[in-house]
Amino acid sequence: MLVSGPEALHPLASVLRPGRHGAETEHTLHLEAPACEIVQLLARRTGADGLAAALAGLPGPGHAAATRFGTALWQQPGGWVVVRPRGSVGSLAGELSAAVGEHAAVIDQTHGRSLIAIEGSAARRMLAKGIRIDLHRSVFPVGAVASTECAHLGVVLHRAARDRYEVIVFATLARDFWHWLTEASGEFGYTAG
Repeated sequence: MLVSGPEALHPLASVLRPGRHGAETEHTLHLEAPACEIVQLLARRTGADGLAAALAGLPGPGHAAATRFGTALWQQPGGWVVVRPRGSVGSLAGELSAAVGEHAAVIDQTHGRSLIAIEGSAARRMLAKGIRIDLHRSVFPVGAVASTECAHLGVVLHRAARDRYEVIVFATLARDFWHWLTEASGEFGYTAG
């Protein structure tokens, strides 16, 4: 098990300005960067069946599912990302390691990746400015997951609710993504926090 070291500040601490920003419209968006634990699971060649048994409910391609550990997002064949609100450092990675044993590699990405949530009636239209996939609910419904690009940055996109999207981005690129996000949200108006 690999555990990333703790960082003193959230990657967006210096740029996230709480409050209301942008235009005054009826389509207010809410942008947030909640503190989350993010752990990657990679099934070993001989461990796929054992992993599925240890973590019942892992989602298939393009989907997310609630597990007893948090929300699991399918990322690639034999690979998932598990996300939950932040607890003590390394707690999710430790719990997953104990549960999956030798069936999978468990890599704590808590300090290497950031989750940014976008919520509101204009969320889909705003994200469409930087994402090339169709986000209409008939094509990308609640629970859908895609590894894609947004504003030329690699992201994992999850539609967590009808008007809520969660984006996982590398922590080193979180500020660049946040800058694009606030610029793209300005015409709709947004709150940050």
